[in-house]
Amino acid sequence: MDVPRTLPERLFLLACDLERERMTARFDLGMALRAAALSDLLLDGYVEDAGGSPAATRKPPPDDPFLLAAYERIAAVGPRSWQRWIRRAEPGTVRTVRDRLEEARQIRVEPRGLLPARITVRDRRAAKRHLALVQTGLRRPPSRLDPRDEAVLALALAARLRTVATAFERRRHAERVRPLVAEPIPRALRRAIRARHNS
Repeated sequence: MDVPRTLPERLFLLACDLERERMTARFDLGMALRAAALSDLLLDGYVEDAGGSPAATRKPPPDDPFLLAAYERIAAVGPRSWQRWIRRAEPGTVRTVRDRLEEARQIRVEPRGLLPARITVRDRRAAKRHLALVQTGLRRPPSRLDPRDEAVLALALAARLRTVATAFERRRHAERVRPLVAEPIPRALRRAIRARHNS
């Protein structure tokens, strides 16, 4: 299995519990995936941080359909805070990313009636390698980690994906976790999740 390039797809795979064959953080996953799309656009220069809000640049738009949709919404609406874009109600976010991974034969989805669908990662060994690589970011200095790996790790920590780091591990590596989740998009994701749970 080749690791997907887009951060939403990579984050979705990290959220898959390989043993239980189900998703973790299911109720917050849509927001986490929208945050991942924003991080993707920021890393590749399609948007820039304009005083705490994403602003579309004049760069040609991305060719990935999921990222293109997010880019076009930002370009059309204009500046809104990172948190507002993350909290934006888009019920199809998780299904869209899931369907893309299923079409790419990275996962198998088995509906179970009223229960959440069973999600099976087809290449478990590759998925575990991907997870281990991202988890090394808890121990490596930032300069030694690929920016995309660091971005997806920061999002996973902000969303508290226990598949990536348990509460104990987050506390144990607190000095490394703090600067990662303090970046604008992970920080906005944490605030969006907290606001949702407190409402």
